[in-house]
Amino acid sequence: MKLRKFGRVAVVGLAIAAVLGMSACGSDDKPVRKTASAASATSAATVQPPTVEQLRGYLTTALDPAVPVADKTKLVQGFESDPATIDALAKQVRDNNVKIAVTGVTPDTAGGPSAIAIGTATLSNGQTNPANVAFVYENGQWKVEKGAACGLLKILQIKSAVCPA
Repeated sequence: MKLRKFGRVAVVGLAIAAVLGMSACGSDDKPVRKTASAASATSAATVQPPTVEQLRGYLTTALDPAVPVADKTKLVQGFESDPATIDALAKQVRDNNVKIAVTGVTPDTAGGPSAIAIGTATLSNGQTNPANVAFVYENGQWKVEKGAACGLLKILQIKSAVCPA
């Protein structure tokens, strides 16, 4: 059974808002830890927190279906082996006209360099919801945290080998 456009937009929008809002709560997935020598070079004390503009740019790029998939997977933790899934997610966001605006950033260096992008998700019907996206610093790059991406994929019923069942 096909959902009507409004129903589909509501489901996708609520899924995005719910998962992005929950991503700030953490996940069972931990960022890959570096070796002792690499860790000292990129310790929490030496990694600069990302700016609002940087996080906005990362999300815009990761969720843009026109961006080559190889560029998008560099911005989502652990999805290098499953690029088609990130493309499917980007197409859902575009097809449902979901807009994500980043308005702030909260750095967190307690468990390794990480940050929360604080913002809103606006649906095509104009409904705006709070949306917070967890980012981790890995291999010299800020990336959308794997648990946040997997949670959204699960709600949207998009399967990925990267995410636990």
